[in-house]
Amino acid sequence: DEDLWKDDVRFDKSSPWNQAGTNRNYLHNRRRAGGESRLGVGKAPDTDHDRLQERLEAPELAVSLPDGLHFHGGEEARLRQQINAALNSGRHLIFTGPPGTGKSKLAKAIASQAATTAEIDGYTFTTATAEWSTFDTIGGYVPEQSGNGLEFDPRLFLDCFRDSEGSIHNQWLIIDELNRANIDKALGPLFSVLSEDSVTLPYERDEQISIEWVEEGDTTVEERRAIATSPDRFPITPAWRLIGTMNTFDKASLYDLSFAFMRRFSFIHVGVPELRTEDGVMKRALLDPAQRPNYVQTWATDDSELMETITAWHAEVSVVWSIINQYRTIGPAIVLDIFSHITAHSGGDDSAPLTSAIINLIFPQLEALRETEQHALLDELADTHELAAADDDESPTEVTLSVDLPYLRRKARDMFGITPERGE
Repeated sequence: DEDLWKDDVRFDKSSPWNQAGTNRNYLHNRRRAGGESRLGVGKAPDTDHDRLQERLEAPELAVSLPDGLHFHGGEEARLRQQINAALNSGRHLIFTGPPGTGKSKLAKAIASQAATTAEIDGYTFTTATAEWSTFDTIGGYVPEQSGNGLEFDPRLFLDCFRDSEGSIHNQWLIIDELNRANIDKALGPLFSVLSEDSVTLPYERDEQISIEWVEEGDTTVEERRAIATSPDRFPITPAWRLIGTMNTFDKASLYDLSFAFMRRFSFIHVGVPELRTEDGVMKRALLDPAQRPNYVQTWATDDSELMETITAWHAEVSVVWSIINQYRTIGPAIVLDIFSHITAHSGGDDSAPLTSAIINLIFPQLEALRETEQHALLDELADTHELAAADDDESPTEVTLSVDLPYLRRKARDMFGITPERGE
C-alpha cells in the first residue's frame, strides 16, 4: 500500500518499511485499535464518529441466567424477567442479597451476553473499596511519563468510553460490593451522567475533560462528530450500563446509599429460598439428591465424588443451613463450599468434617452477632432437629449433627471473645 510510504505514518522509531523491505512486525500482534491507529494515523476522519453512531441505541436484550446457578421455586423466571425489563427500559442494575447467592456471577453472565451485540464492547469488572475517591473512578493528574509536568490520566469510568489509544468504545462496568465505597465521594461526578446529563470535569489536556451524554435525538451530527473526534471528550450513550452488587450482610459496617444515587438504578434482590415449612420443619428437598430439581442437580452432575458427599451429608447440612439462616442469612454458594470442604477433609473422627466446615466457613459469617445469639446458635447445633422426610406422606425424621460441640464452643470463645456459659 503506497500510503504506508508516507512520513506521517511513522510512529516513534517504528516504520512500516526497513532496509530489508516490509517491516513485518509493524502491525504484527498489535491490538486491533492500535493497528487501526497506526494505519494512516491511521484512521479516516469519521472512524470514531461511525463507532459512536453505532452505539447510540441500546440493543434489545433477552439475557438468560447462567447454567452454574440454581434458583428454586420459579425464581429463575422471575429474575430473568426483572433483569430484561430493567435493561430494556434503560435502567442500570444493582443486585442485592446475602453472601453466596450468585450476584457477582449473575452480573458477569449478563454483561457477557450483552457483549455479543455490536453496540457493546465487553465489560470491566472491579471491586469497590472504602478508600475509593474520584481519582480511582474518574482519574486525575499524574506526573508525565517524559518531562517534569503533570498530565491527566483517565481511570475506571472514563476507560469505559475510550480505549488506551483514545478510540471510542462502549464497555459496561460491573462494580462488586458497591456499597463498600463512599458513594458520594467516589462517584459524585457520575450522578449527573447517570441522569443523562453531560459533566465538565476540572481537568485539562488539549481541551477541558468532559463526559458527554450522547443521544441521537438530543444531538446533531455535527455535535456528535465534534465529540467523537476530541480525545478529551468521553461519550456515554444509551447503550452503556453500570451493574453493581451489594452484599446486605452486616449493613452497619457499610456506607449508606443516598437517595440521589439509588433512584438511578433498578434494584433486583437475589435471595435465599425458604428453608422451613409453614409448620417450622426444616426442608430436605433443597439439597436431597433424590428430590431434584434442586441445587444438587447444578452442583454435582459431573462430580461423582461431590455427589457421594452430598448423599451422605445432605440431611445434616440442610439442618446446619436452616439453623444458621435463623441468625445470619447465607446463600447456597456457601453451602456448596461446605460440601466441598467435607469432600476434601481427611483425618479425625466422624464429627471432624462438619465441625471443620462450620469453623472455617460459617463462623466467619457470625462475627457481628450479639453474644446471646452466638450462644443460642451453638445450643441449637447441639440439639436434635426435625427434618422433613423424603416422602411428603411420611413423618419428619430426627437429625442430630455430627459435630464436636465442646470444640466448637472453645473456638467460638477464641474467635468471638464470648464468655463461657455456666457448665461449659
